[in-house]
Amino acid sequence: MALKLPLNHYTHRIIADASAAKKCWVCEMVPSYRMVTSVLITQDEPGYYRDFFYVCPSHLKDSQFCTPIGPTPEELKKAADEKLKKELEEEVKKEYEEKMKRKKEKEKEKKDGDKDKKDEEKKGDEGDKKKDGEEKKEDEKPVTGKFKLSSRFYDTRMNRIRQQEIQKRNQEILRNPMAFPSVPTRNPGE
Repeated sequence: MALKLPLNHYTHRIIADASAAKKCWVCEMVPSYRMVTSVLITQDEPGYYRDFFYVCPSHLKDSQFCTPIGPTPEELKKAADEKLKKELEEEVKKEYEEKMKRKKEKEKEKKDGDKDKKDEEKKGDEGDKKKDGEEKKEDEKPVTGKFKLSSRFYDTRMNRIRQQEIQKRNQEILRNPMAFPSVPTRNPGE
């Protein structure tokens, strides 16, 4: 059973190992091609070919090469930032309420006031360090998105898949000894 050609829905991924970078599929014809770690890959659906190729991130911004499907990476990042802001606001409110409770306790117990201040400063410093670490992790997170190739590039990819399938069939035929005619056993003229 032959596999179906993949749909024109590609997902942008960044490979983890930078040493495994390969040349960009679009730029490979140019002598000064770049090594990239960005990959466009089709969804893994049963019965379909799995197509992937390396591509420069700059090509993803080119409207002649591909167009984004659904929310763009910028929109996704903006939504994530809004979610983070809400979480931070909630944390700040909780911290404020805790500080107010502590302040009331301090007024009741002036003896333990110096110790509580030192503890609060330590906790505040640790909280700031954690927040800074979280922000850095989010900045390092690779931007991904879904794209649709322009018809010209998509047709080129599909022609390449068809040619690979034809070559594979031809190799199978050449390996099969029954595919060739046998030598005649009778003498000519009989």
